[in-house]
Formats: sequence, structure tokens, C-alpha cells
Amino acid sequence: MVTLLETEKTRDVLGLSVRGTLNIVDTDKKNRKEEFIYKPEAIVFYNELKMGIDSSDQLASYLTVLLTKIFNENMGLSIVPTDIDRSHRLKVRSMNKKARPIIVKFTSYKSKMLVLQKKSMLKNTPFTMQKGLTGTRYQVLHKAFQHYKPHNVWTRNGTILIKSNNERHRITTKELEDLLLQWERK
Repeated sequence: MVTLLETEKTRDVLGLSVRGTLNIVDTDKKNRKEEFIYKPEAIVFYNELKMGIDSSDQLASYLTVLLTKIFNENMGLSIVPTDIDRSHRLKVRSMNKKARPIIVKFTSYKSKMLVLQKKSMLKNTPFTMQKGLTGTRYQVLHKAFQHYKPHNVWTRNGTILIKSNNERHRITTKELEDLLLQWERK
């Protein structure tokens, strides 16, 4: 069942809900005149999940502006807000407990690669960048940081690269589990 919701008290709002009821519920809030505020249940449910329409939109636009500023000022790029499809913060905090990590989806592969190729420009800044890896690859990367030191380990397109004895070595899928077992024994 699909329900069409329409309110006209302060502004025109048109909503479409699959929740199926038009129940009006008390929001436990009062307006400026100290009158209780009542809203359709579907709107209350939506606002609880999405933090309200304005808050989620503001947060998304804030992150886009923040990211373009980091990319342009710290990395010397010319990324514009339309190069970013969407971004959001993760619920869990990073290891340093200062800020929650941000996930970014670019509108084009070219924009993503420009940013990833320049990620070394973030050295000596408060920012770090990491491409998403599978659980196993992330474990290998973490162990490689411990074993080879962070400046000798990096990733490119999901591949882990290690610099040892002035030679670059690409960790293949076959080597991943062997390395984990080898490093766990040490």
C-alpha cells in the first residue's frame, strides 16, 4: 500500500510513504505558542531515521565542501563539488579517536584516480587517505605496516605494494594468506 501525505499548515509538503497509515502522532514537542505538535507517523519515522530533511542535506553539503577544500588546498588539485557523487561519515571513530572517517564516491573514475595519485601530498597534514580494502587485504596491509614500516607500504587499485631492499613488490592474492600466517608466527 502506498500513502500520499499532504500538509499545508506552514508550507506545502507532499510525501509518499509505503508505511501505509495516515496516523497522526504527538511528537512530544511544542511550537512557539506552546501548542503540541502533531505530525503524520510516516514523517516522524522518516525524520528519526534521516535526522530531519535539513540536517542530512546540510551535513552532505558540508562534507562536500570540506572534501573539495582538502583536495584543492592540500593536494593541489582542481576538484569541484560536482566531482563528488556522495559522501558520509562512518559511525565508528578512527584509531586516533579525533574524527570519524569519511567515505567518498566520485562521479568519475578519472576524478577518483587524480585524488588517489596525489594522496602522498597529505603527508605531514592531519589528513590520511586509504582506499577501501577487503578484510584479508586490510589485515595484510596492517601487518605489512608493522613489518616494513608505513613509508614502505602502500596500495594502488586494491593491490598492496611493498618496498624492500629498494625494490617494489606487489602482493598477489596467493601470497596474502601465506604472509598472514608467516607474520602471525613472529
